[in-house]
Amino acid sequence: MGAIELDGVEKVYGGGVHAVRGLDLTISEAELLVLLGPSGCGKTTVLRLVAGLESLTEGEIRVAGRRVDQMPPSKRDVAMIFQSYALYPHMTVRKNLAFPLRMRGASKDERARRIEHVTGLLSLEPLLDKLPGELSGGQQQRVAIGRALVREPAAFLMDEPLSNLDAQLRSRIRADLAELQRRLAITTLFVTHDQTEAMTLGDRVAVMREGCLQQVGTPDELYRSPTNVFVAWFVGSPSMNLVRGRAAEGVGTPTVTLVGDTEASFRAPSMQTGEGDVIVGWRPEDLALGAPEGDRPLLNGSVSRVESLGSERLVYVQTGLTTTSPEGEDGSGTLVVRTPTSGPVPRPGENVSLLVREGSEHVFGADGVSLAATFHPRRSGPAAGT
Repeated sequence: MGAIELDGVEKVYGGGVHAVRGLDLTISEAELLVLLGPSGCGKTTVLRLVAGLESLTEGEIRVAGRRVDQMPPSKRDVAMIFQSYALYPHMTVRKNLAFPLRMRGASKDERARRIEHVTGLLSLEPLLDKLPGELSGGQQQRVAIGRALVREPAAFLMDEPLSNLDAQLRSRIRADLAELQRRLAITTLFVTHDQTEAMTLGDRVAVMREGCLQQVGTPDELYRSPTNVFVAWFVGSPSMNLVRGRAAEGVGTPTVTLVGDTEASFRAPSMQTGEGDVIVGWRPEDLALGAPEGDRPLLNGSVSRVESLGSERLVYVQTGLTTTSPEGEDGSGTLVVRTPTSGPVPRPGENVSLLVREGSEHVFGADGVSLAATFHPRRSGPAAGT
């Protein structure tokens, strides 16, 4: 097994479409790293560049210490698992598993040994003589994983392999996949647009936007210390509440005034000193409904709707503040509050007070980059934000 290293990787398609820009990224040996981002951000292109299904415009790619970007796909010692499973419909499960070994000239005994090992790992024994058309979606995905495993590659490349499964099955296969990857310690690059997959599977997560790497870190680091407005908004469900404001120097700590049809001010101890336009973000769980307590900032608003999710409620509160998005588009002024289901149920139209947990704010500059006093962003490519 070995690391995957991408050094200054660029991909430009015909017509000047810049799909990947100056990507520097290392997936350590035995690590499961998730590439996360919206459709069209370049994440699948990165995977295809590593696999050899696309050619580089600039840069280098190394797998297990070998430069591979000038090698054909068959020589790169990586195995790819696709969203569509890509099983041969006329072959039994046994023959699907044996196919890559036959193509490599493995002996009959070697094929039997590897197939026996993989079928035991994935509980495929009852399926060996079935055709893909006789299998459920989850079973087909296990066979696709087994066909990659049987090659004993240096690294796995997975392109949204769970997206065709229903929610309950996806959760179960995700857990099985994570446990299998940890047990076998196979370096894995996993591509998805689904943040739940990214946050639950990845040792680290790399967020991409418009071909640029925005931030790399553990799931908790991305959630608690986003490098810019885009990461703050994209990681987390519901998304972080983003509100326009102005920062001014204060005694000891800066003061931030939220703007809109109404205004509210608070001190931001986590922010670097400075003045000017800013964007302030709060996670839904960092807001609460109730009466003022201590020095926590207070906002007033009215409930626009309530979503009950079983273990929690999402309360949407119209505040009159100017909310915004990573693209810089002003919103309706609605903030989302995550509340327990044990309390009284707010009703649409009800006037409420919003409390903010002290020190929970995230403050970003006009360029969208974090202004946290202790933050040192690690990105490649141009800064992303509003």
